[in-house]
Amino acid sequence: MRNAGPKRRIYWGWYVVAAAFLTGFVASSTASFAFSVIVVPMSTDLGWSRTQLFLGVTLAGTGGGLAAPVLGRLVDKYGARYIMTVSACVLAVSLFLVSQVRDLWQYYLVFGLGLGISRSLLQSVGGPAAVVNWFIKKRNRVLPIISASTPASVLMTLPVAFLASQYGWRSSWILLGVTTLVLGVLP
Repeated sequence: MRNAGPKRRIYWGWYVVAAAFLTGFVASSTASFAFSVIVVPMSTDLGWSRTQLFLGVTLAGTGGGLAAPVLGRLVDKYGARYIMTVSACVLAVSLFLVSQVRDLWQYYLVFGLGLGISRSLLQSVGGPAAVVNWFIKKRNRVLPIISASTPASVLMTLPVAFLASQYGWRSSWILLGVTTLVLGVLP
């Protein structure tokens, strides 16, 4: 019997692309599409205006943008794998804490800082940095793959909306936290 030759193994960089996609997916889910279906139940339950709730999104975006240069240096110094794992854990804890907020300042602190900074690292800094270190010639192919994680996060709106309508908005944040642990930390 002839040996067909050595079995080709999948290039490890493709696993890095998959992990970057998944972390980008969970990070995008927290403040874009899924948040839009939670905002009305949160507003009704807590008595806050939608303007107050969306100010949290603004704070998160601003905090993440301001932190991005520092986060980039941390990724360069310690490596994307370690920093992204810590950031995914911070994101999951922040999501669990958002489910427990009672006061507006708590929401701004947890959502604006915790989610903003960790989401920025997972979505905009860490994932792309990890991927470009594994791909030189195929960068133009792999970067759009991880960028597709943002529109793919629309898939989270259905389970989030279902939980919010059946069990309340707090359960939706818990679902996002669990999803972050499973899809963001494990890979």
